[in-house]
Amino acid sequence: MIPLFIYSALTISLYNIYYFLSLSSFSLFRQNEDVIDPSYRIVNITKSFFLGLTSPYALYLLYCILFEIPYNIYVLYFISSLYASLDLSALIYNPHTHITTVVHHIVVQLFYLYGVYVDWNTNSISNLILIYAIFSTFAYLVNFRLAIRKSNLSKNLVNVINDTSLVIYFGSCFLNWVIQLYFLMTVTFIEHYFFVFIYFSFIVLIAIDDVKLIKYLKHQSESLMQIYF
Repeated sequence: MIPLFIYSALTISLYNIYYFLSLSSFSLFRQNEDVIDPSYRIVNITKSFFLGLTSPYALYLLYCILFEIPYNIYVLYFISSLYASLDLSALIYNPHTHITTVVHHIVVQLFYLYGVYVDWNTNSISNLILIYAIFSTFAYLVNFRLAIRKSNLSKNLVNVINDTSLVIYFGSCFLNWVIQLYFLMTVTFIEHYFFVFIYFSFIVLIAIDDVKLIKYLKHQSESLMQIYF
């Protein structure tokens, strides 16, 4: 019950943060409203900020998982609840987004609820769910890059942010996929093979969204256009 309480409280709090930011006079939330919905900028900047704050502990958590070191379960409850609530609150506040993003957000909620159900058992696919979420946390700069699309910020600054987020995002996705495949092929999970297959199918759906985003960042790059992933 504790994770679900935190999850609900964070979702409500984040929605209210979006609302108050929408009342802000901050120019980035106001410019080009006919091109980019301000709510799109708001949810992505907020997500980038909170994921950036939690990324150092997420790195430590990844280290603990990979080397089977005990970690504080209550901090895990907060981190996992925050990650899921960021997607849920964004989906509620800004429902008019690309279908692949909607699917991505919904899958994240299903993964989170399953992780709570099995209490993040180390012999469960919930462990892989946690690893996927951790690597997604490292890509917080990508959300900021999306938030500043078609903004009036310096072109050079946008290019630096774009290329940095592209390198980090591609590296995070690649390592994540390698680790996911390794565990799927070597670990005997407590779940039936059918549920492992369902998990793999959901991961493919998320990966499709990841690949599309990598292609977008690459297309927007001016200094890395000759690099092919």
